[in-house]
Amino acid sequence: MKKIPSAIVAILSAGAATATAQISTFSGGDPGEGLDLQGTFLAGYAVYAGNLSETAIYTIQDALFENSLVAGGIEISAANQTDFGAGVTDPQGSADDLSLANITNFVRFGGAGAAVGAVGVSITAPLVIGQQYKLQLLFNEACCAGRGFDVEVEGVLVADQFNPSAIQGDTNGANQPGALVTYEFTATDTNLDANLVVAGFADDNAIIDAVSLESVPEPTSVALAMLGGTGLLALRRRRR
Repeated sequence: MKKIPSAIVAILSAGAATATAQISTFSGGDPGEGLDLQGTFLAGYAVYAGNLSETAIYTIQDALFENSLVAGGIEISAANQTDFGAGVTDPQGSADDLSLANITNFVRFGGAGAAVGAVGVSITAPLVIGQQYKLQLLFNEACCAGRGFDVEVEGVLVADQFNPSAIQGDTNGANQPGALVTYEFTATDTNLDANLVVAGFADDNAIIDAVSLESVPEPTSVALAMLGGTGLLALRRRRR
C-alpha cells in the first residue's frame, strides 16, 4: 500500500497574513495517524457528508463531527450524494477509528459535464476577521483512479490537479489511507469560501467526505514582535 508522506506544497503570503497548504494521508482517527483534531472546534465546525436521515454525532479526538446538513457552521453544497464504499479503517479499532470509518463512507459530489473552472462542490462557514484557522478536507476515494479536481480556498489555489487516488495509492475504500488537504490561514473576511473545481480529468466529479475548521489561538502581541514572521510560522507548526 503506497503512502505519500506529508509535504508542505505551498507557502503563500498576502500582506501580513501568511497561509500554508499541505497534502498528506490519514490512516486512522487517533493522534499520530494523520489528522490533527486536537484543539478548539466550535459547534458545527466539524462535519461529514451524511445522508439526509443521519443525525449521529461522531467524536474524533477533540472534534464532534455532525452531519453537514444540520443548520449552522460548515455547509457543504453539491448536486449529488451517495454511499461510497467502506470508510477509512484502522485495525486497532479505537473509538476514534470507528468514528472515522463512519464519516468517510459517504460523499457529496458534483462537477461532471461542467466546463473547466466550474465549481463542483462548495464549502462555506462563518469566520471571524483576524482569527487564524486550520481547515482540513478529508477524502476517501473508493472508485475512480481518473478522478481529479482543483482545491481553492479563499481565492487561493491550494491543491492543483488534486487526485485523491494518487495520494492514497489505491481506490479500494477501506484498504488504504485517505487523502487530506490541510490549509492554515488568517481570515480577512467573514465567510469561508472553499471550492472543489472542475479541472479537466476523465472523471470531473469532485468528492468530499468530511471537513473540519479549527480556531487556532494566536500568540500575544509581545510574542509576535519578538518572533517575527518566520519564527511565528514555525511556532504555529509545532504548537503542540
